[in-house]
Amino acid sequence: MNFYNSISPFYPREASRLLLVILCFGAWSVQAQMNLSFETEMPSCHGGADGKITVEVSGGMAPYTYLWSNNQSGPTNYGVPAGTWSVTVTDANGNTTSGSVTLGEPPLLVAHIEPTGDVCLGTDGDLVANVSGGTPPYHYLWSTGDTTPVVTNLVIGFYGLTVTDANDCKVTDGIGVNIPLSVTVKTIDGACYGWCDGSAEAIVVGGTPPYTYAWNTGATDPLLNPLPPGTYIVTVTDANGCTATGTGIINEPPDIEISIDIDDPCNGNASVDVTATGGVPPLSYQWAHGPTTPNLTGLSEGYYYLTVTSANGICKKDTFIVISDGVEVNPIPTSPPCATTGSVVVEVPNGIGPLTWILSNGTTYDDKFISGLSPGNYSVTVVDAAGCTGSADFEILPTIDIFTIDVNATPAACDGTCDGTATVFIVTPGALPYTYQWDSNAGNQTTATAAGLCAGTYTVTVNDGNGCPQVDTVIVEQIPSQIELEVSSTPASCDGTCDGTATVTVISGVAPYTYQWDSNAGNQTTATATGLCAGTYTVTVNDANGCPQPVSVTVGQVPSQIALETSSTPASCDGTCDGTATVTVI
Repeated sequence: MNFYNSISPFYPREASRLLLVILCFGAWSVQAQMNLSFETEMPSCHGGADGKITVEVSGGMAPYTYLWSNNQSGPTNYGVPAGTWSVTVTDANGNTTSGSVTLGEPPLLVAHIEPTGDVCLGTDGDLVANVSGGTPPYHYLWSTGDTTPVVTNLVIGFYGLTVTDANDCKVTDGIGVNIPLSVTVKTIDGACYGWCDGSAEAIVVGGTPPYTYAWNTGATDPLLNPLPPGTYIVTVTDANGCTATGTGIINEPPDIEISIDIDDPCNGNASVDVTATGGVPPLSYQWAHGPTTPNLTGLSEGYYYLTVTSANGICKKDTFIVISDGVEVNPIPTSPPCATTGSVVVEVPNGIGPLTWILSNGTTYDDKFISGLSPGNYSVTVVDAAGCTGSADFEILPTIDIFTIDVNATPAACDGTCDGTATVFIVTPGALPYTYQWDSNAGNQTTATAAGLCAGTYTVTVNDGNGCPQVDTVIVEQIPSQIELEVSSTPASCDGTCDGTATVTVISGVAPYTYQWDSNAGNQTTATATGLCAGTYTVTVNDANGCPQPVSVTVGQVPSQIALETSSTPASCDGTCDGTATVTVI
């Protein structure tokens, strides 16, 4: 209820109360307050935009104007989808009121074809339409013309379904009925032994694409290559979840094995028989020098290369044979006069390399020069590349007796003194005369004894009358100075007085000792120097080895300690000599 031209409007709250309005003189009108109510019609399909909302107004003063949130202006809002919609109503007096309403919609219409039985076995089973949402009842139309929710008596092909609900909303689905899924594995064997170049391919029949592949190797592609020999298993899954498994085996030809029999390989007129197995038969033969037969005759010394090839022209195996004219051995021994061992050069004027030399003690060599042989008789065998052998004997003669030497040294007496010696002694005699040659560190001295040597290492070479040399090395040691000294002093008694003393005492060393004081101490030569002024003095002590040891000592000064006090009395009269003067030592 609206009041107009009223200074104090009264709004009744309860219908049971009596409303008394006292109006003053004038024109008055009373209007009921506007109230809104809504009628709705949902969209016919989920997601559709054919819904309708109508608003009814009570109260206020007609006529009314309407403004919806989608800018429509009548009492009915047409063609709207689900959602919340608001409207503002204005009456003839310009009063307004607003309201809103939520418009629902049917649930989403969903159709799904479910196969019954085992759809993976092809036409066995039925197809069932499972429908939900929308507005029942539903109408079914299959691509086969069937109008029931279940289709039976299936044949291979595609089945499409259209479902229409009571509001003419439609949804479709489809499924294929196929030949049962099967898979075979097509393999290609490896071309050659060890090449790992085979392949395996999954060939799928039936089922519903797309397919997925799972090999026992972990691979997921339909074609696998290159592959080593082995068994390959693939499981294929189609779009309906049906699976099939196939197995394939990849083989490879066996390795080509070549067996060679050589007759008389060491006389330059050999024959050879070759037998080859494996590979892809038939095998072909190609010798590097031209022949294409496996067997050859009349072969002279040399290398012969053979290639055996499989029938596919891809797999090959190479080998070779060696034919020799025989092995002639000519040893040339050497016994040097000044050595304890000899050597031999074993010449081989024929035979085909590489060669191996074998001594009678079983030691093998890859060179014709063999050294370090003690005197005695030997046999040497030479084996060439064809396995042919030749042998010969030789002797290493006893050598001249070799003299031996020893070197002794005496140490240098003191640190820094070069008075050591080194002497050569003949231990095992050789041929006279002997010559001596010391190295440059010893001044290139040429006598058995090298003198005047500092501490160090020296080398001497001794040659006997046969010219045989012997070399030895000796170390000249250094006797360290071991003099240990202790010094003491007494100070000079008074300033400027030279009555001090300094004494050096030997704690350890090799007696007897000599003493030499410096010039400040008057070059005294006793253990105690006397008559010394205050100062520092140096004394050098030499022991029995002549090793000097200097040491310093300081002589102090006793300071003057006399303190005096004086006093006097004057003379009594002029010219009188009766005055006194007194000195007192404090």
